[in-house]
Amino acid sequence: MKLRIRSEGFRVTAALDEFVRQRLRYALGRFQDAVEHVAVRLRDDNGPRGGVDKHVQLQVRVRGRAPVLIEERGHDLYAAIGRGSQRAERQVIRSIERRRTTWRP
Repeated sequence: MKLRIRSEGFRVTAALDEFVRQRLRYALGRFQDAVEHVAVRLRDDNGPRGGVDKHVQLQVRVRGRAPVLIEERGHDLYAAIGRGSQRAERQVIRSIERRRTTWRP
């Protein structure tokens, strides 16, 4: 599983980079054979002014399926990453289950 992390408006610290990698390994690690690539975009819309401005976008490419796109916003970037990774896990499970269940008349 390849992972790409990009940020807009701030630098990704080593601690933030490790947190993102750890959360996604925990959420998607068991689907390592099915997940080809994960792209993470982090954005701070308001900068130091605060508010609900932390934006996380996850795009998960599952082999043989349409990409899973998750977006989360919040006051805290770490919390938004956590929620987004949980949602990505659920969506990947659904995507894989759809592939396994084939309708037959």
